[in-house]
Amino acid sequence: MNWSTDGRQANPAGPGSRVRTKIRCAIYTRKSTEEGLEQEFNSLDAQRESAQAFIESQRHEGWVCLPERYDDGGFSGGNMDRPALKRLFADIETGRIDCVVVYKVDRMSRAILDFAKIIDLFDQHKVSFVSVTRARITQIMNLLHLAPDIQEDLLFLPRTTKGRDSIRETDMRPIAATAHWSRQRKMWKHLKEVRLGDKWCSAHSTAAASEGSMGFNSDLPSQ
Repeated sequence: MNWSTDGRQANPAGPGSRVRTKIRCAIYTRKSTEEGLEQEFNSLDAQRESAQAFIESQRHEGWVCLPERYDDGGFSGGNMDRPALKRLFADIETGRIDCVVVYKVDRMSRAILDFAKIIDLFDQHKVSFVSVTRARITQIMNLLHLAPDIQEDLLFLPRTTKGRDSIRETDMRPIAATAHWSRQRKMWKHLKEVRLGDKWCSAHSTAAASEGSMGFNSDLPSQ
């Protein structure tokens, strides 16, 4: 099966044909707590509505939203022990899904290594992955070379002027290329001070706490 660079199945009739192949899209939603889930329209519904709107915007490309719901309400994104996620994986393995759509990348996982495993499963079954907020998979996968506390900082910076939008991918490349986490942390601290300001960094610094409480060896290579 051939796939285009944006994850869509290639047109079997050739690039000049107008035939559109149906892309079956599954929407995955998650909320860490059960608070508010009893409401008629809750966070899971809002996530699904945004994903449905995105799928509808791609209808001319053959995207269709599957009716099955994969909602994990009250489940942490720190592991993969989630009932709806397991059903999603099972349906992917049986060939029922072509594309998985989420509102935000962290709805799928908040753990870098778990996220890498999920993307590997998608790749094995030729399933594309789309985040409505358009986070780039290449950017996220490159975080695997960073110290764990820097991964967490970068993934979950707020999308504000003083947040994730202020950190560019080119800023992170030299840090990711550095072999030792202690040096990475010094470079990251300096980058945050430059991009986000001293006041923000003092209020949101996690590197020192992570290094002490989680037992990371500051001289351990990132590989």
